[in-house]
Amino acid sequence: MKIETKVCKIYEILSRLYPRAKCHLLYSEPHQLLISGILSAQTLDSRVNSVTPKLFKEYPTLKSISQADESYLRTLLKPVGMFNIKSKRIIEAAAFIENEYFGCIPETIEELVRIPGVGRKTANLFIGEYLGKPAIIVDTHFKRVTARLCLVEEGMTPDEIEFEVMKILPQKIRTTFSFSVGDHGREVCKARKPLCSICCITKYCCSYPDGIPR
Repeated sequence: MKIETKVCKIYEILSRLYPRAKCHLLYSEPHQLLISGILSAQTLDSRVNSVTPKLFKEYPTLKSISQADESYLRTLLKPVGMFNIKSKRIIEAAAFIENEYFGCIPETIEELVRIPGVGRKTANLFIGEYLGKPAIIVDTHFKRVTARLCLVEEGMTPDEIEFEVMKILPQKIRTTFSFSVGDHGREVCKARKPLCSICCITKYCCSYPDGIPR
């Protein structure tokens, strides 16, 4: 079976299993999604969601974030991993957008990755989730599941995975594929103990029947 056919068949199954697959970060404004994306690096979305309501209540705009006291931000963001670095990064990101783009978040990946703290994952998240354009969002779940399915090689970097999947996945399903694979990683294809006995795509999985995490 061609890998292009395989990935489309996987998508058909996962899209039925997770028809409401979407971003798990909570936001109401575009800048909140971007800031939450920065905070989510190597951190659970649920952990980020536990601090952002208070963060965005106290700092409702990019301008207010750019002027925030960093030491106070660290106390707000303490539950989030690497909160010291991330406190600095979101201030820098907000200031950069204010100064370089007059407070308007850019809409291309080339411009987005210029923002401090924004890598391709967060940039693609913004493009796919908020702008509704095709995007491959390589989070830890996507990285794990695509490797177990042999859609990508083990040990690839997130950027390498993005470009590899881009070759085989039709544009129109890239964003929803990313979210449905992510949900499958959270619910079934878990990191330490994948639930192979209830998995609906084992016929396409290189780790099955052993169920050994790759």
